[in-house]
Amino acid sequence: MVVADWPARQTSYWHLDMIFLHFLVLSISTVGRPNRRPNQPLSLVFIGGSAIKSGVISRATRFNVMWDKHLMTSTLHRLLSVALLLTGLNAMAIEEPKYTVLSKEGAIELRQYAPFLIAETVVEGDMDEASNRGFRLIADFIFGNNQAVDNPGSSAKIAMTAPVTVVPEAPSQKIAMTAPVTIAPADLAANPMAGNRWRVHFVMPSAYTLATLPKPKNTAVTVREVPAKHFAVLGYSGFNTESRIQQRTAELLAWVKAKNLSPIGAPQLSRYDPPWTLPMWRRNEIMLELPAP
Repeated sequence: MVVADWPARQTSYWHLDMIFLHFLVLSISTVGRPNRRPNQPLSLVFIGGSAIKSGVISRATRFNVMWDKHLMTSTLHRLLSVALLLTGLNAMAIEEPKYTVLSKEGAIELRQYAPFLIAETVVEGDMDEASNRGFRLIADFIFGNNQAVDNPGSSAKIAMTAPVTVVPEAPSQKIAMTAPVTIAPADLAANPMAGNRWRVHFVMPSAYTLATLPKPKNTAVTVREVPAKHFAVLGYSGFNTESRIQQRTAELLAWVKAKNLSPIGAPQLSRYDPPWTLPMWRRNEIMLELPAP
């Protein structure tokens, strides 16, 4: 059993990542210590910049870990418990857009996507800021700030899907919709992180049609159907730093050019995992729309 004494103020995604990392270190560090009495509390206080981001939490976060003599009696049990804690949410079935892999070369796939519905919004700022603001706006829509079609006086909760996609949007361009929750920067090829206007979207569950999908109450969120499309997709893991996004985008653009293919529109960044997922288990994709063959 883990009891957490949380501060009143909200924690950041960064902080959640660090808590899980420290909990992993804690669990591994206690392996091979049979002298600890069963059910004896083990207190750990996280302090300093290594565990708490400045300005996010004003006091230490304390974990009291009770080692149950029946459930946590071996090294294997401890490590498996940590693994389940870290991966449990990712193991849940979350719907993704339907596609067919036409070909694969290393980490790059050519995919044909079936039509799908999306909810999207356009926000300004750097990519991280835009991602957070866009996510909150669309999450607000799917969690109930909407109008149900079959009962105009009520709202409906819409299941979360993956991925979340961001696409850079040139200031003079009109909004164009794309697959998963996506952000796209203004400068397409040279520097996909240079934009300050981004399109963020979620793919809606396939159980809905445009006629049955609840309608957003916030005019900043719109819904539409995206027709069948073809994409070149480069998958990778880890954090999405500016340098990594630029590097992966350049790799995909070089591959597309070598195949004499002509991309349509801006590169898209699609992310499939919740923010507490550890870097090595994160699934990210750079996507480039291509003409139909």
